[in-house]
Amino acid sequence: MKAGRKKMVVLAHDASLSGAPVLLYNLLLLLKQSDDIEISLMAIQRPGPLLPQFEQHFPVLLLKPAGYAKEGSIPKRLIGIIRNRIRLMKLMRKAAAADLIFSNTIVNGDLLKTMSFLRKKSITYVHELEQVLAFYAQTGQTTNTLQYSTLLAYPSMKVKQVLQQQYGVADQKLGRLSYYMPVNQQQLQPSASRADFVQHFKTTYGLQNAGMLVVGMGKIGRRKGTDIFVHICELVSRQNKDIRFCWIGDAESSEEQESIHKLVAEKQLDNQLVFTGALAHDYYNLAAFDIFLLSSREDPYPLVVLEAALMGVPSICFAESGGIAEFVGADAGWTIPGFDVEQAAASILQLYHQKEVRIEKGNNAREKALRQHVNPELVKEQFNVLLKQGN
Repeated sequence: MKAGRKKMVVLAHDASLSGAPVLLYNLLLLLKQSDDIEISLMAIQRPGPLLPQFEQHFPVLLLKPAGYAKEGSIPKRLIGIIRNRIRLMKLMRKAAAADLIFSNTIVNGDLLKTMSFLRKKSITYVHELEQVLAFYAQTGQTTNTLQYSTLLAYPSMKVKQVLQQQYGVADQKLGRLSYYMPVNQQQLQPSASRADFVQHFKTTYGLQNAGMLVVGMGKIGRRKGTDIFVHICELVSRQNKDIRFCWIGDAESSEEQESIHKLVAEKQLDNQLVFTGALAHDYYNLAAFDIFLLSSREDPYPLVVLEAALMGVPSICFAESGGIAEFVGADAGWTIPGFDVEQAAASILQLYHQKEVRIEKGNNAREKALRQHVNPELVKEQFNVLLKQGN
C-alpha cells in the first residue's frame, strides 16, 4: 500500500444489475486508481450477476450466499448461519484495521449498528427517497443508518431535501457525490457499428416503421410507474399510431408481469407497445429512440436517464417523481408538473412534429451528462471532500 492511503471497507447490499450496485462498481473502479484510497475489503450481503466483476477487482466477502438460511435441512441452515457469523467476524477484523467504512445503501443500517463499537468514520451513499426510506424505517434500517453514519452522501438535491426535511439531518452531515459513468467516448459518436445495432434492435422488436419511438426502462412494477407508461401510450395512440412505445426490462414478480400484460391487452395496445424483457447492459440499447419517458412514481436520480442522455436521447419526467428533474432542467428534456399524464401525452404528440427540438435537447442532454457524470476529476474531488469532512 502506498504511504498515506486510507484503508476503506465497503458494504454493499447486493450485486444485482440495478442502479446502486452498478454505480458502486463504477465508483470503486475510479477510487482504485486513486493515491488516497485502498479498498481493503468489500462485504456484499447478497449475491447477484455483478458478483464476478466485483471479485475480479476487489477482495470480496459474501456474507449471505444464495439460499442463505432458507434451503436444505435444519442442520444445513444452521451451518449456513454459523458460516455467516464467521464471515462477520472477518469483516469486523478488517474494519478494525481500516480508516473508513463506506456503505452503499440505507439498507445496511443493522450492519452499521453492529460495527459501531469500532468507532470508525462511516459514509453512507443514500440512493433512496421517501417511500423506500419509510419502508425500511419500519425495520429500523433507516434509523440505524442515519444514527450510525458519520456522513451521508447524496446524488441529487431531492435526496438531500428529504433527509433534511423529513429526518432532520444536519447540513454538516451531508455531502454531494455525483453518479459516475465511465464511458468510451468513441461509443457516443455516430458509427457503422452503432447504426447496425440500432437497425438490428428495431428489426428484432418490429419497430423499424415507426415515425417516433418512446422508451421506458427498469423493473416492471408500481414504483417504476409501468402502468403510467401504458396509460400515456394509450392516450398518444388514440391520436397518432405512428408513435410506438417500448419498455426495456423484466418484472419485479410474475404477478407484476401478468398484471401489466393484462392491462396492455385491455387497452388493446399490443401493436403500439413492445416489451423486450431484460437485456444485457449496452448504451446502444437506448440509441434507437427519440424520447425517454421516465414514468417512475419515485426515483432518486435514475441512471437510465443519464444513459439515454449519453445516446443523445432527451427525457420527459414528472416533477414529483424524484431528483432527475434537476438534471433534465429546461435544456435536456421536459418536466411535467405533478403526475399529469394528459400533459405528458400532449407533449409527446407535439414533439412528433418537432424533430429539430428533440435533436437539440438530446445534444444538450449528452453534453450535460458528459460534464456532470463522465468527469472523473469532479467525482474524485467530491469524494476527497467527504474524506476531510466530519473529521
